[in-house]
Amino acid sequence: MKTISRYCFVTLFVIAASAGNCFSSLEGENDSTRIFYLGEIVIVGIQDGLNVPFRQSYVQRVDIDDYNLLDASRALSTLPGLSLAKVGSRNESMVYVRGYDLRQVPVFLDGIPEYVPYDGYVDLARFTTFDLSEITVTKGFSSVLYGANALGGAINLVTRKPETPLDYNAIGGIASGNEYNYALSLGTNQSLYYVEGSASKLRQNSFPLSKAFTATPTENGGERNNSYRKDSKYSIKAGLTPNETDEYSFSFVNQQGEKGNPVYTGLNQNASIRYWRWPDWDKMSEYLITQTVFGDKGSDDNFLVKTRFFHDKFMNTVFGYDDANYSTQIKKSSFQSYYDDDTWGSVVEASTRFIEMHKLTAAFHWKHDIHREHNLGEAARMVRDATISVGIEDVYRLHDQVSVIGGVSFDIRKSLQAQDYDSKTKIVSDFQIGNSDAWNLQIGSIFTLSAGSEISISIAKKTRFATMKDRYSYKLGTALPNPGLKPEMAINYDLSYREIIGKNTAYKVNLFYNDVRDVIQQVSNVRGNLNQMQNLGKARYYGVETEVTVRPISALDLGANYTLLKRENISNPSVRFLDTPVHKAAVYIGIIQIAPVDIRGSMEYDSKRFSTSDGIYGASAFIVFNLNASISVHRNVIVYAGIENLLDRNYSIVDGYQEAGRTGYLTLRFHN
Repeated sequence: MKTISRYCFVTLFVIAASAGNCFSSLEGENDSTRIFYLGEIVIVGIQDGLNVPFRQSYVQRVDIDDYNLLDASRALSTLPGLSLAKVGSRNESMVYVRGYDLRQVPVFLDGIPEYVPYDGYVDLARFTTFDLSEITVTKGFSSVLYGANALGGAINLVTRKPETPLDYNAIGGIASGNEYNYALSLGTNQSLYYVEGSASKLRQNSFPLSKAFTATPTENGGERNNSYRKDSKYSIKAGLTPNETDEYSFSFVNQQGEKGNPVYTGLNQNASIRYWRWPDWDKMSEYLITQTVFGDKGSDDNFLVKTRFFHDKFMNTVFGYDDANYSTQIKKSSFQSYYDDDTWGSVVEASTRFIEMHKLTAAFHWKHDIHREHNLGEAARMVRDATISVGIEDVYRLHDQVSVIGGVSFDIRKSLQAQDYDSKTKIVSDFQIGNSDAWNLQIGSIFTLSAGSEISISIAKKTRFATMKDRYSYKLGTALPNPGLKPEMAINYDLSYREIIGKNTAYKVNLFYNDVRDVIQQVSNVRGNLNQMQNLGKARYYGVETEVTVRPISALDLGANYTLLKRENISNPSVRFLDTPVHKAAVYIGIIQIAPVDIRGSMEYDSKRFSTSDGIYGASAFIVFNLNASISVHRNVIVYAGIENLLDRNYSIVDGYQEAGRTGYLTLRFHN
């Protein structure tokens, strides 16, 4: 009854809003993305006097709205070369970028690192998209301005910035699973300063399983047990723009998450049945970003200095229960675990064009990670790392149609403290600690063959330091720590061709090959039956990405992309790489500008993927169809509606953890 009443409320609200012209129009485009350019990190080539971004993928704000991409994991999975994955036993969403996971492709918010200090991961489903203007992804070749650990690229979530004297955006929606979401951003841009505040909330009691799902001892079907989520976010951004080149911006973001963990439903007898819940998955970030031009602002002899100062706090609580009642914690497998992490850091960049045909940028990064953890009744222990990165990047305009980009950086990770805990004696002691360093080198070039035709080529030697968990975790008593782990290293090769034909057709092809060395892998039976993480792995990831968009007539948009990804374990071919399909394809069809209605259909195909390293268990191939529509009932009011998994497929992307069956949503948006 609650869901029906909400649908009625939204429908009546739409009718009332469309009954008259009750919103004052403001100058500017309705679909403006309000990009916070100070939060971007982009390598650009210089051609014909224009700045040309060097091979970067985007998820734009309009796509987030049109396809109901409510969190970062769903948004990123629409890009070629990226595949959605889940750590099913922890109910964490992540993506693989050309075979690299999120430890090797770190996540940033406006250029500020967001990944968790302890294990280098981040749950992308906790990052809702209501306050984002775009998401950018670099693959293989990424700017040294990102700092350390960008072995396979980088992901940057870029927030909004107000553009007009009165800038507003409000969203309210409902969906299957007794889900509701709402968000409001309100700001002003007064030429010399800007201010914007935003708040959002998404709550879902559960998600429905496909009617084709067969009940198991741990799941009876219908609404997925323990699949609830609650995500809230509050933020404020304030900035000064005293002139055309300088900007000083402070942001505060407070996000609070809570989630359940659906129980494993597959056939693997060795899989753990975990009755887990996360009462807290909270992050708080505050950061100051500045940009100042020194010298003659109208000449190439000046210096542009950009700084980032940040603090990020992560609070995480996990409760393990005895059974599906989630009421008692008596068994040895039950627990209450607490994380309390802090990250402090700064970045200073200085760039100049005082050498003719060159843009030189030097950067210094400092990052201090503090991880604290304990279970209920245990003493707290701490691990602290400091990471320093110094790099220089040069964009050289070799010719009117050719730019060359080179970069080099040196990274140092210093282990400052690492405490051990003996659960039998209840004593906290110190691990042996060790430091590590690494060089990163890369070079790339952009060739403009003709108007709308471009080739880019690159090679990048990149590294990643072992995480705190890699070095010090006992993995619930099954492993030995290894504080002396070396950095992983990869050489990433890429060749890309892009062409725009006329006004209505564009396509792109990318060939990539990644040679990965010193891969940190688990080695069995190092001491008795105990395992250990060691630098023994060699691997290669290679494949192709293709994209094409066509507008055959003014009212029809067609798009498709395809990714072929092969991951080969050279060190031990019998050990399979997990969670990535060999083939992934997507097709998009948009019927646009028919009265006030836009209709879009999409299809995604994923081939099978492995969920266990022996290759016995995994997720089968699947095809999912979605249908989305929007109605512009007023210049400032849009209604979005859609059905996802239209054919109610029973599918999963990791063995034993089914995705949602057929679901529907309805969203109302007000904006200027």
